[in-house]
Amino acid sequence: MQRVSFRIVADCGMPLQEQIKNQIISSLYTGKIQEGDPLPSVRELAELAAVNPKTILKIYRALQVEGYVQMVRSKGVFVRKLAGEDFTQRRRGAIMNLIKTTLEKSHLLGVPHEQFAHLLLRYTTGVGLHPLRCAVVDDAEEIEVFTAELQRRLDIVIHPVLLENLERELAPANTAIRAVPYVLTTSWHIAAVRPLAAALGKRLLEIKINPGVFGEIAQVMRERNVGVVVRDMRTLHTSFDVFAKIFRPATDKQFLIAPVDNTALLERIARESDIVFTSPLCWEAVRRITPAGVDLRTFQDFISGEFIETLRILQLFEDAASGEAS
Repeated sequence: MQRVSFRIVADCGMPLQEQIKNQIISSLYTGKIQEGDPLPSVRELAELAAVNPKTILKIYRALQVEGYVQMVRSKGVFVRKLAGEDFTQRRRGAIMNLIKTTLEKSHLLGVPHEQFAHLLLRYTTGVGLHPLRCAVVDDAEEIEVFTAELQRRLDIVIHPVLLENLERELAPANTAIRAVPYVLTTSWHIAAVRPLAAALGKRLLEIKINPGVFGEIAQVMRERNVGVVVRDMRTLHTSFDVFAKIFRPATDKQFLIAPVDNTALLERIARESDIVFTSPLCWEAVRRITPAGVDLRTFQDFISGEFIETLRILQLFEDAASGEAS
């Protein structure tokens, strides 16, 4: 007997009862659950959906009337499997309702059905999508890290722009930048980049950093001696501002940060830290000198999922968005 779990999406526009019913149908169809498997209790599902337990009780009672669940006093709520043709027909009906609801929403947004179908095909298969073309403005280490991550998570072509070459690169005379509609940079540099991007008619986007990066380091700083290793001195200055001045809690634990080429400080970090966070570009160098008992970590995703989704939207609607300025 397998315990059934649900995934509730609050802002998807589909009623809670429909979400639960559709997930029961889907799980039965794929064999993930069987007749008699227990469902979350009224209280558990209310907490998951952030609603009043009475709402969940009402939903379960309605689904019992429809034949999807069975409520047993003092025991809980269980899956009731629909038999044969009736089950198949109900699943088809649920899919049809999903199609109708989705098309109704697209119509309310002013999107013709044919255009919506085209967008859905592009989104799900990548057919007709072209690589997103962006300039990334930052110091060398950030450019290398951001470029690797963006190219891993998206179909994207990056034009790197070092801060030291900013005015030369983002200039009307630079023909290489003309075909690049978007300029990406972090909040630390956006004020310097904005007027140059605006003069070229480029759309400027702020790279949002994954909050889990700073949050994880800040959390362990409360309880353990922490070392941070970066490759570039300019990255070090930014990292120190974030960790030492903003995130560092009131604690007697040690916090050290160093560029990878400062051998003396790097050896001290390896010797005195309980945990070391390193730029992915420094991983091998730091790993070689870090004792086995020291927890060594890096991050795979420095860019927030929200920002990646913003870029996906731009790519999906690229035909309409190309040439826009902001």
